[in-house]
Amino acid sequence: HEVVLVQEFAIGQEFAIDVVSKNGEHKVAAVWIYDKRPANGASFVYYATKLYDGENMDELCNYVRKTLDALDIKWGITHNEIILTA
Repeated sequence: HEVVLVQEFAIGQEFAIDVVSKNGEHKVAAVWIYDKRPANGASFVYYATKLYDGENMDELCNYVRKTLDALDIKWGITHNEIILTA
């Protein structure tokens, strides 16, 4: 492998935002919230994923749209994961 991606471990609430993009217009199809809990000696496991319609919706969706624009993604389906740390 010639390329490596490294990211810091973020602690916070994790969300997934599924988006469909057509000619640069991004439509949010679903927003999910991850339910993570300690189990079997691990600090967390993914226990469940639930559809989300709560606080920070506009902030989450707008952030994803801006990110897709910055990456020049104009067409396709994306699954975006965000961890709110504050």
